[in-house]
Amino acid sequence: TLIAEIEQLKKEIKLKEDNTNKIQENNNEDKKENYKLLQSSTFNFDLFRSSSKLIKTFTGHTGRVWGIDYSTFDDCQLICSGSVDRTVRVWDFENNKQIQSFNGHSRYVCSVKFSQYHYYSHHRNVVCSSSYDKTIRFWDIKENQQLQIFNGHTSH
Repeated sequence: TLIAEIEQLKKEIKLKEDNTNKIQENNNEDKKENYKLLQSSTFNFDLFRSSSKLIKTFTGHTGRVWGIDYSTFDDCQLICSGSVDRTVRVWDFENNKQIQSFNGHSRYVCSVKFSQYHYYSHHRNVVCSSSYDKTIRFWDIKENQQLQIFNGHTSH
């Protein structure tokens, strides 16, 4: 019976080795497929990059721009941007003109976003910005004023 148990263990080991080899073969095939996908993605990106062209440039910030957002309000296409220069700016995309600039942050503005909540709930065009000054601010575009400020973050 001991010999029979040893033979049975050998069969189980062989079966597990065969399964392990199959898994490794499948992994190698997956790696090959992923490499092919990566190659095709790179090719598509290169194709996109070579066929893309600059559409517009918005000039006004005096420092690096760290955040942008795009939205359409009342058939007007707008872009907002936040910069190292501590300002939040709003641009009319069609006319390529700055329509608003907000000052209030004491440090870099790192993120900006149009508030869909204010637009759909109150029909107001509002930009939200966050900064390394540890504040979040809401700006009313039409009224050219700060609506609200949230303090309370304790770290950048």
